Amino acid sequence: LLHGDDDNRVWTRNSKRLHARLIEAGADSTLILYPGISHAGILLPLVGIDSEENSLLEDIDGFVERVGIASAQIAHN
Repeated sequence: LLHGDDDNRVWTRNSKRLHARLIEAGADSTLILYPGISHAGILLPLVGIDSEENSLLEDIDGFVERVGIASAQIAHN
């Protein structure tokens, strides 16, 4: 879960609650809060506009790598 802590459309508590419920249910969940990033600001790096520096793309790459490896292992078995 990726969330800007300056988001005034979707409160961070929503992501925090979802993360907690996923953990309680036994899911592998990670929550990353980006300081000073707004609701729209978190999307800017995805469209090539990185006016607010953050590690969003690196965090997404890391997730895809982890999930991709796990998916390949499941498919292989």
